Amino acid sequence: MRRNSKNKPLKKRPRPTDWIPAFAGGIGENSWRVRQQVCSGLEFLGIHLNQAANRAPADGDRVISLPCSRVAVVVVNTNEGLMVARETARVLASS
Repeated sequence: MRRNSKNKPLKKRPRPTDWIPAFAGGIGENSWRVRQQVCSGLEFLGIHLNQAANRAPADGDRVISLPCSRVAVVVVNTNEGLMVARETARVLASS
């Protein structure tokens, strides 16, 4: 069994079905070209993009992979301004 530097057993390697590629933020939500380039060549992991869904205008959270894909690829709508405001409030409250 493989072990880490503290002699603890390493967790098993993630399988392609154990993770989901998610695109978020300005570029991740709005650039179909970036999503296409990132996923290009990852078919061996079971990632197959639905080109029509990938190129469709942003409309909230959505799956952009084909139904035959072993790995779902998603676009997640984010509100970065709200996240910054919440983190700022948390930091100010703790000081």
